[in-house]
Amino acid sequence: MKNRIILFLLVSLLAITLLTFLLAIKYESEENNSGKDKNMNLTSTEKECTFYHKVVGNSMNPAINSSNFVEVDECFPVNKLIKGDIIVFRANGMLVGHRIMDINFTYRTMVTLGDNNEGADSRISFDRYVGKIIYVGIV
Repeated sequence: MKNRIILFLLVSLLAITLLTFLLAIKYESEENNSGKDKNMNLTSTEKECTFYHKVVGNSMNPAINSSNFVEVDECFPVNKLIKGDIIVFRANGMLVGHRIMDINFTYRTMVTLGDNNEGADSRISFDRYVGKIIYVGIV
């Protein structure tokens, strides 16, 4: 039992160290590119399009739990989104991750819903879209 606890702690520490390292690389890269196009000198396949974010809250349980880390693709085009995708958008100064329930390309709006919520969010415009969640990591 003691060995399992030690193993769990070591694996957790390794996971946290890895995520910290990935975030440090992301922020260092952004800092080095401040004042100029962050994608300068990169091919389209090398563009920095993703960021990692720690989840707070339970609105997306059980698919995404509080304390999970999500990888968000900021370059995922809004015109490729479909019903059921989980996206990140801005609301009241925060980043929110919810599932698309309806998308209207004519009016450039969508309706989202947290899997654990009873009612849908109000209709949001495409300009509040940040990116699509492409990976959920458990720490």
